[in-house]
Amino acid sequence: MIEVDFGDAAGGRRSFKTPEDLKQYVQAQRTAWSEHPLIKGRNNKPGDRQLREIPQAWGNLASAIDSYLAQPGAKEERLGAQVEGNAHLPKAFTTKSEIGQVIASIADDLGHEQAAGALRFHNEPSNQQVFQTFGKVHIEGALAFQQRMAGLSSKSVRGARDAARKMVEDLADDVRTHRAQLEESERAHAEKLEELVKAGEAQSEAAQEWRDAVAEEVRQQREEWDRKYEDAYEQYTEKLRLESSVKLWTERARIHNTAADAWQWRSILIAIIGLVLAGGVAWGALGLAEWLFSDAFVVTEGAPLPSGLRPTWRYEVIFASAATLLYLTVFFWIMRIVVRMYMTEHHLGIDAQSRASMAQTYLALTKEDVASDQDRAIVLASLFRPVVDGIVKDDGLPAITPAAILSGLAIGKPGGTSAGGT
Repeated sequence: MIEVDFGDAAGGRRSFKTPEDLKQYVQAQRTAWSEHPLIKGRNNKPGDRQLREIPQAWGNLASAIDSYLAQPGAKEERLGAQVEGNAHLPKAFTTKSEIGQVIASIADDLGHEQAAGALRFHNEPSNQQVFQTFGKVHIEGALAFQQRMAGLSSKSVRGARDAARKMVEDLADDVRTHRAQLEESERAHAEKLEELVKAGEAQSEAAQEWRDAVAEEVRQQREEWDRKYEDAYEQYTEKLRLESSVKLWTERARIHNTAADAWQWRSILIAIIGLVLAGGVAWGALGLAEWLFSDAFVVTEGAPLPSGLRPTWRYEVIFASAATLLYLTVFFWIMRIVVRMYMTEHHLGIDAQSRASMAQTYLALTKEDVASDQDRAIVLASLFRPVVDGIVKDDGLPAITPAAILSGLAIGKPGGTSAGGT
């Protein structure tokens, strides 16, 4: 047995032997409403869509019963609870219920739109959004439904209806009045807004002109700053190059001057030692010549030799002189090389010092911003010209062979240098 409490409006508590009996009851209520004059024969007239919700609620209950029975493990004894808990049950009521008769009477007395308003008021009595969408006829239907459900007489109902109509008309007048005031206020605000828009456009144009002027000024200043920066950067880099050149040539001048001083002292020392050795070579050559010619036999003719002289003294002098001359030739050649090294270092030191002084002078001119491009060209050309040692020709060994001596005498240069000299 299936027990279902439909509520007072839908038939009260009822018992059914099978689910089919329950479905037949629900379908019968749906059919009764579908055939009711309130719905049957009307073709989408005002209020019909809301009134069709009554048979639709019974149809939704029938669909819910079928859906539950189609579930695996569905139990008939729980079918009643499923129907009682369905969300569509509060909207379902029979044609003979008090609610159904009141809605039908409202449709007969006032019209179907009023009946639709009464139905919506019944289905959603606490939904404020529903009342905000109510029109005049819907409000009349809702008031009539509330009055008739309260058991008021027809006369009271008509009086209440007239009062409601009067209230609705007053509300409509108030709405029209407020609408006119709102339109006037809207017009005034529109004029004020137009004035504000014009003022805003004028200010916008002035602001745009100001922005353009500022942008142009900023652009000019930026170009000026870029130019000054490029000039300063170029001057700074050139200063670094020249300062490095000053340091380079100053250091080179110091190195060459130090080397020149060293070669100067070397030349003096070598000259002293060489002259001392020249005396020693001459003395040693005489001793060697005496030993070589000690056993020589020389026939002398004429006057006798002075006391203490040997017959070979001429040959001994020639030998000693030749040995000494050979030594002095090598000695003077070495001295010329040493002096040449001294002169080279001395000349390079003077050249480096002059280049450093010129670069230092140009730096001083650039600091005072009086240096010209011509000065710059002169300084750079001087700094980077080829370095020379100041020596015009190279020195070779002196020509001491008989052929070289005869060749030198033939061209008027006795004692000329050997091949390789100039």
